[in-house]
Amino acid sequence: MSLSMPTKEYYWKNRDRCLEKSKEHNKTPQRQASKKKYRLTEKGIKSNTISCWKRRGVICDFDSIYDIYINTHKCYHCNNKFKSSVDRCLDHCHSCGCVRAILCNTCNKHNRVKCYLC
Repeated sequence: MSLSMPTKEYYWKNRDRCLEKSKEHNKTPQRQASKKKYRLTEKGIKSNTISCWKRRGVICDFDSIYDIYINTHKCYHCNNKFKSSVDRCLDHCHSCGCVRAILCNTCNKHNRVKCYLC
């Protein structure tokens, strides 16, 4: 019998108590500060960006697309420079999940770029 087995049994018997303790721990000022520090690091920003893409259904090699995403400074459609990192969007097809282009917010909302892979 492994050491992790009693821990799993304890967790499932006392699940509500364990979840409540976890919530309390995450609300402590030290935990909040460490989460905030991580989110502001380069690794944290990359992690948050990629997890957002995964939630939205993007299917690709995330590391290589992220490098292209970070190094793109103009919209693929209108050629306007991005004013900040917030203006940049990864446009993807919602039916197949393939990446189409890196666009500004305006072009992304108008959805003028078509997916030719579907």
